[in-house]
Amino acid sequence: MDKALVLGGTGGVGAAVARELVDMGVETWVTGRRESGPQGTQCISLTITQSGQTLEKLEREYPHWDDTQYLVCAFGPYLEAPLSLTSADQWSWVVDLNLVLPGMLVSRILPGMRSNRFGKIILFGATGSDHIRGRKLTAPYQAAKTGLGVLAKSVAMEAGGDLVECNVLCPGYIVTEYMPTPLKERATRRLGPRKTVSPQEYRSLFRWLLIENQGIVNGAVISAGQGL
Repeated sequence: MDKALVLGGTGGVGAAVARELVDMGVETWVTGRRESGPQGTQCISLTITQSGQTLEKLEREYPHWDDTQYLVCAFGPYLEAPLSLTSADQWSWVVDLNLVLPGMLVSRILPGMRSNRFGKIILFGATGSDHIRGRKLTAPYQAAKTGLGVLAKSVAMEAGGDLVECNVLCPGYIVTEYMPTPLKERATRRLGPRKTVSPQEYRSLFRWLLIENQGIVNGAVISAGQGL
């Protein structure tokens, strides 16, 4: 049976991808603060505060590094503050968990995917992180999420010949249990006559990346944010 690891798969958009993987018949392992994930998944309960410690725990508890076909990184803390009020610790925290941690997981799992000549990696960027742009309140977060594009393109260059795909999906304002009320209100104002969406409304896109895409789209940074 194929294997999958979904970082941040016990809730939000990660749980939606995990459900698709389960429906595909994939043995799906999820991580998160909760004690259990979506029905049919294996859960590794952990609170992610630092990349190195997270990888160490996963090394002990995830048994399929060498035969995993799917990796999804749907975790990444959000920080909102002007640059002049962003501390060194906040910079380190945001970049570590939004960029360094996905990079470490990709480096760890990539040899097995290349050896087995199959792998699909989905990284989650942020709204508007499909290209370089300035931000007044979210510069560290956007910088880290934009950096995922370099990671995906590097995987495609290095391992595309071994049938490994890595793409970054940049969604819009997805309403989940993790979205703060002020952010939801701001999203509603920005979208105007459009609407905020739920993770389930991305289902067809998830399935396309997981099943139908056969290496044609690789190393891509995909904007799926309703034009934002």
